[in-house]
Amino acid sequence: MKLKGCYIYEPDNAGTQFTPEETEKLGKYPYKKIFFYNNGITERAVVYTELTLKEIDALAEKEPIFRTGWRGHRLYEYKDGKLKFQRLWHFTAKQNFNSWKRCFEKVKLYKDKYASVDNDIVVNRKTKILGFERLRYCNNEMPYTLPFAVYKPKKIQGKLPLVIFLHGYTNGGEENLVPFTQCFHFSNKIKRNMKKNPCIILVPSIPRYCHYCTPQKDDCENRKDFDGIFNGLFEKLKENYPIDEDRIYMVGSSNGAGGVWSQLRLHPDRYAAAIPMMGFSDVVDDEYFESIKDVAIWAVHAENDSAVKIGKNRDDCYGSDVIVEGLKKAGATKLRYSRYKKFGHRVSGVFLHNEDWYSWMFEQTK
Repeated sequence: MKLKGCYIYEPDNAGTQFTPEETEKLGKYPYKKIFFYNNGITERAVVYTELTLKEIDALAEKEPIFRTGWRGHRLYEYKDGKLKFQRLWHFTAKQNFNSWKRCFEKVKLYKDKYASVDNDIVVNRKTKILGFERLRYCNNEMPYTLPFAVYKPKKIQGKLPLVIFLHGYTNGGEENLVPFTQCFHFSNKIKRNMKKNPCIILVPSIPRYCHYCTPQKDDCENRKDFDGIFNGLFEKLKENYPIDEDRIYMVGSSNGAGGVWSQLRLHPDRYAAAIPMMGFSDVVDDEYFESIKDVAIWAVHAENDSAVKIGKNRDDCYGSDVIVEGLKKAGATKLRYSRYKKFGHRVSGVFLHNEDWYSWMFEQTK
């Protein structure tokens, strides 16, 4: 019997690209399929393999990664010569590999299509969706183009708040359709009250397998991840729309909430209010908390969230309990925390539907 696995490799020693030696080493492993891509932070290799238990035994001594990720619709860990069931999985290893490959083939397709457009905005789709225009920001220095949707009042008088929604992991894409399934309650509430609080709504859509957050280890000038791309888009939006820079609000769910905490760290003076739902951060030091203690923040999480844990997560990331506690110790002046006992990784919909986040958000200003 052969077991199927899909793995992601990054360069050793925190490099941004594979060295020739690392590429040669990858080529020696018995992979059936492999492809390389750049997520804006580092080059990665995604591989698909089919191995017998005997072959896994021989390889696992050199490469511990072979001990995990064996799957059909069940995910197993291979330990001490035995398979240990971990959890059910929504697709097989081959389906996972093909999904990653299609994602970054599309990224390259649009990157090539708009190669002649640099630091500018183009129309992504002519048809609107739920009243949102679908556009795309292109910058030749960045690894991917950024589709985004924008909603604005029919009549604009004076400067308007900018409200940004960051979607969850795998909920992005080139068509900018899936994010609306996550932000429906959010955008619908704002649109219904557009006369009361006119504003501009922005919904970016990053590639399915990219992240919004900038890990601390990758924090540098001229970043080429989401933050680098978004900074360029932000400047273009200020040129094209009358944005009130004292009233910029950011809301995010899951991966998007990780992006919210990351944006607060990188730009503590940019945002008047933030609502990170089911979020995480790899930075939980006193300097970070001190820099954002005066920002209006309403954190949201559920105790039984198994996707993004409320405490310590893998990869040295920390959930809302840890972040909120750090902010309290720093003397945060405008902090709220909705900590639910249930609802798991779907708590964002419960929060947006039931809590008066709308009034609270629009009351905030820098």
